[in-house]
Amino acid sequence: MTSETCPNCDTPLNGQYCSNYGQRQGRYDQVFTQLIGEALGDLFRPDARVTKTLFKYVILATVYFSLCLMALLANFIWQVTAL
Repeated sequence: MTSETCPNCDTPLNGQYCSNYGQRQGRYDQVFTQLIGEALGDLFRPDARVTKTLFKYVILATVYFSLCLMALLANFIWQVTAL
């Protein structure tokens, strides 16, 4: 039985991931497109913090710009009725 170790800390692995670093033990000769796909998959999965943060900022920006538009429209209506 060969025990694999983590390339960072030489801790024996119990499965596919290191218990200290969380690094996945796998092939390092993967194709570049597979690496990019894995990175994007980790970034935009539904429970990713980046996705949640971006969603919050999109909502905040939408509310902000709608309030600015309402203020501009109110000013325009006031200007038109003042004539």
